[in-house]
Amino acid sequence: PLQPDWVRRVRDDCLTARVPFFFKQWGGRTSKSGGRIIDGRTYDETPEMGGELTGRENVFLNHKALPIL
Repeated sequence: PLQPDWVRRVRDDCLTARVPFFFKQWGGRTSKSGGRIIDGRTYDETPEMGGELTGRENVFLNHKALPIL
């Protein structure tokens, strides 16, 4: 089973490194079966396309969803 502390550690490492963090789900066949909430919120951060990242606000506030291939 996925351990909440492991997810939090990865999330915190991403924040420290200014790397977008996307958490898909806790488990199960669909995202609704286990949910996507960590500590009261969801994380849908993705890298900005088409340029260098200049600051945390660029990564976390102006993110765009990427297509699933």
